[in-house]
Amino acid sequence: MKIETHKDGPVMIVSVSGRLDTHTAGQFDEAMTPLAEAEKHLVIDFSNLEYISSAGLRSILIAAKKVRENQGNFALASLTQMVQDVFVMSGFSTIIRIYPDIPSACAGL
Repeated sequence: MKIETHKDGPVMIVSVSGRLDTHTAGQFDEAMTPLAEAEKHLVIDFSNLEYISSAGLRSILIAAKKVRENQGNFALASLTQMVQDVFVMSGFSTIIRIYPDIPSACAGL
């Protein structure tokens, strides 16, 4: 898994590529914790995420909770079809905002 960050105005965009699963969830959590605590507007770009497991879903939920605890906004953008299917089937699509692309997510926050 590869994680890259960049700012778009007030929004921190975190691009995640590869797989978010049992083996990489710890790395994701480690990268997200300081961002979730410091940033008010956080968008996760999943355009290059190939796979997400239940461990990955848990990591997303933890990050979203941390951002919200700090009165921030959290969203996902550009989900691949497979990743989007996992979010829909798990019900996570009803509790985390999902946008079709980065500009929509930034505007929605």
